[in-house]
Amino acid sequence: MDYLAAMKVFVRSAELGTFTRAAEEAGIKVSTVSRYITFLEDDLGAALFNRSTRHLHLTEMGRIFYEKAFSLLDDIEQIRSLVPTLNAIPQGLLRIQLPGAFARKYVVGVLGEFLAQHPMIQVETILADAERDIIEGGVDVALKIGALADSQLVARKIASNHYCCCVSPSFRDVKGRPETPQALAHRPCLPLSLQSGATWAFRFAGGWEKIKVSGPLRSDDLECLRAAVIGGAGYAVLPRWLVNDDLQSGLLENVLADYELSSEGEADEGIWIIYPPKKIVPSKVRAFISFFENRYRAAIEW
Repeated sequence: MDYLAAMKVFVRSAELGTFTRAAEEAGIKVSTVSRYITFLEDDLGAALFNRSTRHLHLTEMGRIFYEKAFSLLDDIEQIRSLVPTLNAIPQGLLRIQLPGAFARKYVVGVLGEFLAQHPMIQVETILADAERDIIEGGVDVALKIGALADSQLVARKIASNHYCCCVSPSFRDVKGRPETPQALAHRPCLPLSLQSGATWAFRFAGGWEKIKVSGPLRSDDLECLRAAVIGGAGYAVLPRWLVNDDLQSGLLENVLADYELSSEGEADEGIWIIYPPKKIVPSKVRAFISFFENRYRAAIEW
């Protein structure tokens, strides 16, 4: 039997003086009220009421139990009224998991603006390029770049994630421009070591084809690969959000621009906001999602 429900019925029975009035108020049968009271008395091992034909009177144990039950129920009601108010105001510690290079280029620098808008929030950033379990890690919200794994997480797409095959102009002058993706198999390439195998995916008329590549350097960090390509170490497939400025300034060149590229053989890997499924999404999470979407959805060519 529901102990809390029994306590509520007991308190109202004591206040109203009869089981009948308590039953009418609660919309239940008098026999149900009686069963609730009997349940409490059996549990406590003491009578709570002295019953007369016309009125109920609390026993000494009943008065003690009434005071405690009333106080507890009042505390519960205060908590219930307080929680929606607290959740309406973004506040508390917000743990955000972010890909390292993306965080440094687009997120960390604007967190001051976010915190100025929401002064009751404190942010902790967790930089992680490899896949991590955000629920196990106690993460409130995360940015994910790439194809989504099958999971129960809630995902909101921010933008498409496009790649290009980059090389420095000086290196291209020495090694020449590859005319086809297959030509990369015989040139120094710099793969991301987070990828499964040193392969790059190019889209042809018949679908995706993975080209096996090799070279003098690999890294698990996109910014390291970018710096190595600029320094003339070889070719690399890099995301547009990382190298757009370099392409526009001429620091890097996009070779094989007629081909669609992917790190995972997916047409649209995407840039996503992901967070654990909850019946009520905390206001601090909603605030970050709104801020990020409003600031970046249409502002950056990804």
